[in-house]
Amino acid sequence: MLKHIQQYITNNNLLTIDQPVLVALSGGADSVAMLDLLLRAGYHLIAAHCNFHLREDESDRDELFVRQLCEKLQVELYVKSFNTKAYAKQHKLSVEMAARELRYAWFEQLREEKHCQAVAVAHHRNDQAETLLLNLKRGAGIRGLCGMKPRNRYIVRPLLEVSHNDILHYLTLRHLPHVEDSTNQDTSIPRNRIRQLLYRVPPTDIAHIADTARRMQGYNAIVQDYVKNIAPTLVQTEKETIQIHIPTLLQTVAPETLLYELLQPYGFPQTDQIFRCLKHPSGRRFYSNTHLLYKERNHLVVCALESCESASPHIITTIRNIRTKESFPPSEAWNIIADERITTKPLTLRHWKEGDRFCPIGMKGKKRLLSDFFTDMKLSAIEKQKVWILCSGEDIAWVVGYRLDDRFKVTPSTTRVAEIEILNSEALDINTK
Repeated sequence: MLKHIQQYITNNNLLTIDQPVLVALSGGADSVAMLDLLLRAGYHLIAAHCNFHLREDESDRDELFVRQLCEKLQVELYVKSFNTKAYAKQHKLSVEMAARELRYAWFEQLREEKHCQAVAVAHHRNDQAETLLLNLKRGAGIRGLCGMKPRNRYIVRPLLEVSHNDILHYLTLRHLPHVEDSTNQDTSIPRNRIRQLLYRVPPTDIAHIADTARRMQGYNAIVQDYVKNIAPTLVQTEKETIQIHIPTLLQTVAPETLLYELLQPYGFPQTDQIFRCLKHPSGRRFYSNTHLLYKERNHLVVCALESCESASPHIITTIRNIRTKESFPPSEAWNIIADERITTKPLTLRHWKEGDRFCPIGMKGKKRLLSDFFTDMKLSAIEKQKVWILCSGEDIAWVVGYRLDDRFKVTPSTTRVAEIEILNSEALDINTK
């Protein structure tokens, strides 16, 4: 097994013999075997152990075991304790995800401090199969089916092509003790459910699943090269937006798959719904945790939420008699004076949508598309999304900061007016032209 691991490390350029390696050491079978194998291969090792305090006495038992093991093997050891539950609550994460973030952040910090070439983690063939099946269950694309790579920046996985049974056999031959994590039996955790299922699968089938993940990494490289080459023909960047040209996209060999790949960096989970809307009227909106996507004529437009969304401002309305020689705010202001009839129906604020029409002041009853008005105002796609529309009932009464609707203007017959103020101006982000 030692020769097999050494050859795997060499073939994948994982480690060199002249720099220290940080080993993630939990005390479980896999990490103990990795520690011993790398020591026998001649690497200078520094061990790192995380105590997440999630299993009461068992967590402290693991820490004590690791301390005694490293003392026996004369391996330098660093241990860090975490308040994992508090971190998970603060950052709104599952406990498992919180532990992962804490673990890898500390590993990277320690790697830099100790000038280690890499962090070695003990993922093996069974873990690879679990990862592929877990991602398949979640509906992952080609990236998810790639599983884990031998190297991910400074994280290396020297045991990725050996099985868990191989590791247990190695520990028996070497008379090496290890500890068991009781939470591995908790099938409420999705990965553990899959792990329990794989215990009943023949080793050859697990090897085939893991090999599929390795081959998918090659297929993914081909797909990413294709996406990189074709993207300039259908994607353009305009200010703070990414715009995908729909007619060009639909002419590609596999447009739905290509759309999935183009949108993957922005975290949209509903690409099938987005694809179905391509031939429908404009105006549909979709959200990821970080981005907004909306359909605009021949384009899908993507922008960061902090750029596109703003807090809904407040409407302050005062009804009063018209004054002699009434002074009206400029068109770009965030307050207006309109005829009192603007308040005969409820006043609401919203963003514009495709098909909106209004009658700009001075047009005398002639309605026009709001999208055409925006074009005349030379507004970018992202600026359009920031504009607020004041409605009187269902009617657009004011494109805030730009133009009042002609139907609600003050006329010579007006005796009472509505003075409307939108608070606050920062939320509006009005273009002061």
